[in-house]
Amino acid sequence: MENSNQQQLPLVIIINAISAGALLAEELYRSFQLIHIESSASVKANNNPRFQRDKFSQFFIWYDDYEEAIVDELRAMGPVAIIPGNEAAVALSDQLASRLSLPGNSPRTTHLRRDKYAMNHAASQHGLLTAAQHISNHPSELKRWYVHQGFIRAVVKPLDSAGSEDVYICETAEQVAQAAQRITGKNNRMHVRNHAALVQQFIEGPEYVVNTVSYEGQRWTTDIWKVHKRFRQGRNLYDYDDLCDPQHPDATACLNYTLQVLSAIEIVTSAGHTVLILSPDGPQLLETGARASGAANPPAIRLATGADQLMLMRYAYAEPEKLASIQPVYSFRKHLRCVHAIASFNRPFSHRKLQAFLSQLETFFSAVMKTTEGAVLKPTEDVESCPAAFFLASDHAQQIERDYQLYRQWEMDNL
Repeated sequence: MENSNQQQLPLVIIINAISAGALLAEELYRSFQLIHIESSASVKANNNPRFQRDKFSQFFIWYDDYEEAIVDELRAMGPVAIIPGNEAAVALSDQLASRLSLPGNSPRTTHLRRDKYAMNHAASQHGLLTAAQHISNHPSELKRWYVHQGFIRAVVKPLDSAGSEDVYICETAEQVAQAAQRITGKNNRMHVRNHAALVQQFIEGPEYVVNTVSYEGQRWTTDIWKVHKRFRQGRNLYDYDDLCDPQHPDATACLNYTLQVLSAIEIVTSAGHTVLILSPDGPQLLETGARASGAANPPAIRLATGADQLMLMRYAYAEPEKLASIQPVYSFRKHLRCVHAIASFNRPFSHRKLQAFLSQLETFFSAVMKTTEGAVLKPTEDVESCPAAFFLASDHAQQIERDYQLYRQWEMDNL
């Protein structure tokens, strides 16, 4: 419920305050009056365990048929910012920021930040190294292209999705065709119908994530992670991510490449979540999301670096003088590992049981439960089916590795 103090605060709109958007709401509600918009009726934020309804004073559901009425009502409220809370919110955020003359990215180039084929093509046109790729709504055509290229492995995925949904690693032409068949025509979690599938050359090398904040063309790099995965039944599952020292040559190479990608896809004002492979020939783009990282844990990242994406986003809209004082690249203060829980059984999920075990680990810092208490888990196959993530922090990497191994042993019998 609104109080008089809330009514005096500047107003920020968050679209789809789930995933990263839930963390945004937690970060911003003390400094801003928050309005929530669902990008479509299918979002159903109230059903999401991470949605914090109590942080918002008003709620809207976007309908294209009522665009003018909604825009007029929002304009009358005088918001200072519109921020996407997840990948499905990016296009509407661009559109509304433009309509309301607020800081943001141009809706004319939204496709460069949502369509993975267009994104990689833009990076290539910018002179950056990228993977060979092809799109089609005919699985047989993608199969022929794969054979013609002579790749050992390829990745088949939707053009517009998130959270590793329907991403398949294929080693035969038949697997390429089967993956494309599963993808094409399906309604994905972004509430968009897959009109085609994308096949790309599989890039050999370690995966990195670079998180950034851009504001009116200036850029800050808040954290870089080296990603570790494990291969299971044709899918690459997230295992753990280690925070990188930005002064390490590999991290520096990824950072410099990412800054060029942000320019290529015309990110001007927004968070950025860039995933890339450091191949033997240099960094190559997988994708960039024009939103904050869904795996963020502000207290843990601030412990290790002194700041994070969400803090810098708050500064941008509430205290720009503080943002100007932040160094463009974070400092490395502690070792930090984000561990992704991997479920193997169909059984009820107990927050209490997991938290009780984690609290015994010397380096345990905090956890985010992604699945509701008591919900029946299914074996993890992508980001969406990962039940929890937690952070281990220490001055010594060996202590983190020890606790990580203890957890995986426990997990084998309990998740």
